[in-house]
Amino acid sequence: MESKEKEVLRRTCVWVLLVLFLTVGLTFCQNKAEQSFNKGAQYGAEGKFKEAKEEFEKALKVDPSYESAKRFLILIEDVNEKKIQANTAVTFFKGATYAQRAMG
Repeated sequence: MESKEKEVLRRTCVWVLLVLFLTVGLTFCQNKAEQSFNKGAQYGAEGKFKEAKEEFEKALKVDPSYESAKRFLILIEDVNEKKIQANTAVTFFKGATYAQRAMG
């Protein structure tokens, strides 16, 4: 094999490995964010809003564009500011966790 062909092959291998590494890394981060989000929703369904907030914040640290985590943080803020009743939020979180289980 000529040196030019070896160089092209080497570069191709490097790119393939880089893409594979990034794909695995992004998938891991997405799963980690989703796990924190699901824990937060479960805590919310139990009325444990402090713990739920911590989990949603963890999800956002991993994936700052996680819109559902942002929305649920606003819901917790509304409970803390007495804009909605805690039992209303618990019912909402219960519905969200039920929907998550149904979606698999």
